[in-house]
Amino acid sequence: MSDYVKILWADDEINLLKSHVIFLEDKGFNVETVSSGEEAFSLCKKNRYDVVLLDEMMAGMDGIETLQKIKKINPAIPVIMITKNEEEWLMDEAIASQISDYLIKPVSPVQIFLSCKKNVDSDKIRTNKMIKQFLDEYNSIQESIKSISNIDEWLDMIDKIIDWELEIDSINDEAIKPFLKDLKNSTDKNFVNYFEKNYTDLLNSDFFPNKFIKKYLEPSFRSNQKTALIVLDCLRYDQAKFLLQKLCSDFEVKISSALSFLPTSTQYSRNSIFSGLFPDELKDKFPFEWKQMMENESKLNHFENIFFKEYLKSNSFDHISNHYEKIVELNQGNKLYNKIKEYRSIDCISIVVNFIDILGHSFSKSKIIKEIIPNDHSYRKEVLNWFEDSWLYKTLIEFKKNNRKIIITSDHGTTIVNRPTIIKADKNTSSGLRYKKGINLNVSNKEGILIKNPSDYHLPIASLNENYIIAKPGYYFVYPNDYNKYKNLYINSYQHGGVSIDELLLPVLELK
Repeated sequence: MSDYVKILWADDEINLLKSHVIFLEDKGFNVETVSSGEEAFSLCKKNRYDVVLLDEMMAGMDGIETLQKIKKINPAIPVIMITKNEEEWLMDEAIASQISDYLIKPVSPVQIFLSCKKNVDSDKIRTNKMIKQFLDEYNSIQESIKSISNIDEWLDMIDKIIDWELEIDSINDEAIKPFLKDLKNSTDKNFVNYFEKNYTDLLNSDFFPNKFIKKYLEPSFRSNQKTALIVLDCLRYDQAKFLLQKLCSDFEVKISSALSFLPTSTQYSRNSIFSGLFPDELKDKFPFEWKQMMENESKLNHFENIFFKEYLKSNSFDHISNHYEKIVELNQGNKLYNKIKEYRSIDCISIVVNFIDILGHSFSKSKIIKEIIPNDHSYRKEVLNWFEDSWLYKTLIEFKKNNRKIIITSDHGTTIVNRPTIIKADKNTSSGLRYKKGINLNVSNKEGILIKNPSDYHLPIASLNENYIIAKPGYYFVYPNDYNKYKNLYINSYQHGGVSIDELLLPVLELK
């Protein structure tokens, strides 16, 4: 135990506890003793202590009052309350005042030592144990990802690695982060190789957006269970897992994995969620709407409600009443929350929320946003900060009161890009940084995926020579003209449209 760990012990019978004090000092603690709450409070204003031991029954300022005053000076300091009183109200009062432990007299020196050690060293012990467990698994995971042969195993492995990422974030140990980064890069590279080779076969599975209604909503339609579908545009799987710490306080939550289409762009995946169609099928079935979407970027998701209603009608669910809202601004969200009780009789309420997408896109335009979310850890925290106090969370609570099943998902994620690559294209080529659609495009296999036959990928084409290129992890496409300008503008920014775990892996949260 470090000699620099300082304990302040306040007890009006402190002279009777000399053996306890000597025991603690033999264990390496530096113990300072006082016999009143007033003295303890005065010393806490002057000095730094790692733990405070407080007798609950002291003449003058008692333990509870002393505790409350000390917490005003330093809310983070661990305080251990020691008392003869076992009444529940006292324990409640102490807990409400943020004690770290509660011991009933008579206490042994070992009890005091273990409580102090727990409060001083618990973070260190937890950190060391976690690092050891991670390093023990590190090599086995590196070997495993080279031989995974099916999508279920891949999704399980990625879920495991994301759990490790969240755990390591919680201890904030800089020494272990390079190992985590290396593991994530290896996983991304190997998964993208697997995905590239197997994508057209995987499209027949039920992991993709066109199967979402059938898989997650139709069972509720058949059982007359009222539902709410929340699509958080750009919500990543790791961000969704981070939200669980809030959601699990009010809901029973099940999280599972889904996959976005290539390109990982809203116009392909989100329209597919609501239509139940592949992108090329959507173009064929809704030529008028498709034409408007292609001619006007502001209408890329203008027809989601039309697609959803047509799905219900075509699949004999036209008796299901539905209400659709797209929320771009705060006042729209507040307005929806204030009216949500009016929709209690609606069978299915669909809400698309653009906050996370807007936050990500603001990265390259705002120096303030770059400071707020310089990395994935900060991005997760900002998403949680918004969610905890949002109109959306209050709306979810209203759905809960109405016994409405809630399903939260996304259309694609985002990834940080830091490798500009020059692409030659004509003026009709699409403008995305992580994918391009145009005439006779080309890209090296190291930097991206070349889709020569879009129909094999269920992608629409406007002409015979049109193809797609999809950027691999880290890369973004820049034209030769003004190369340095756009290279510097977008480097280390969050983008989507390409092929990476962060963009492809979608969360599905089922809340009961």
